[in-house]
Amino acid sequence: LAAFLDTDLVGRRGVERVRRILPMLDENAWSPMEPVMRLAWYEEMHVPSLLTNVPVFDQNGRFVGTPDAIDPAAGVYGMYDGGLHLAGSVRHNDVAKEAAYRRLGLEGATMMAGDLVDRGPFRSRLREAYVRAQRQPGSDRAWTLQTPAWWRDTTTVERRRALSAYDRARLLAHRRRAA
Repeated sequence: LAAFLDTDLVGRRGVERVRRILPMLDENAWSPMEPVMRLAWYEEMHVPSLLTNVPVFDQNGRFVGTPDAIDPAAGVYGMYDGGLHLAGSVRHNDVAKEAAYRRLGLEGATMMAGDLVDRGPFRSRLREAYVRAQRQPGSDRAWTLQTPAWWRDTTTVERRRALSAYDRARLLAHRRRAA
């Protein structure tokens, strides 16, 4: 995409906006709003090392969840909640995951659709999550991003393409729901 932007697109409308968000793009983004959240996060906290959609495990190797973004150095995760996340089983699952992350020592901030107009509330929630995370000693962290031996990694296009049709259907179904 960067090379494409350097072709004959110079001066065209929207090119500078794409250049600005380019560092926030990640091949493991599941939603078009995740780069927007990552950009707001970077502008507020200047954290260049955000990871997108990496699985979180407890210290026993049990899968806990996959936040939209995570700053592993600080122990802060972020989620983007659009309209789909407001009710029913999706909301129920979101609340359960928030509780599970917090039990493990992760602090979170959620960006919602309304934060696209005014990012101030999300930025406040994000700063508060960093303050809470700083209060926790690193030794209290009961989470890891180390994948256990049984885990099938799907965090790159190459790894997703290498899956069998069966594993693709089984392991990537959540991506179709997220789109």
